[in-house]
Amino acid sequence: MSKATLAKMLQIDDDDLAQPRAPAENCVPEEVKRKMHLLQEDGLTFEDALHHVRKDVIPEGYTYHTWRPHIPETELDKLRSIIATFRFRARVAQLKQEGADFTKYLYVPEVDPITNREHHEREDHNHMLKHMAHERRRT
Repeated sequence: MSKATLAKMLQIDDDDLAQPRAPAENCVPEEVKRKMHLLQEDGLTFEDALHHVRKDVIPEGYTYHTWRPHIPETELDKLRSIIATFRFRARVAQLKQEGADFTKYLYVPEVDPITNREHHEREDHNHMLKHMAHERRRT
């Protein structure tokens, strides 16, 4: 999708100009669109507002790292990351409504018996599974 299409997904709909959107575009929650709008009204640039929204999208305690080390992340990269996260969440919710049982098929991290904190091994690429486990618990 183009940068303009992705950016439009994060904008509040204008009631007078609202047109039906494709189901894939309906995945961004209204509160996220409102937050983007309020951040920009407060004087942040669109890219800075994207940065704040993405911080809210990733699980607590996780630091986002770009896929291309030593290459600055573009506005388009941030847009793709945010929209992909919401599309993933929407698809998980849809599969759950259809009866999919993710407790048997998704990774569930170990919990440290002393600290009661989840333990993830980075070398096993559990940072991706952490996203999935977080989403499974969230919905």
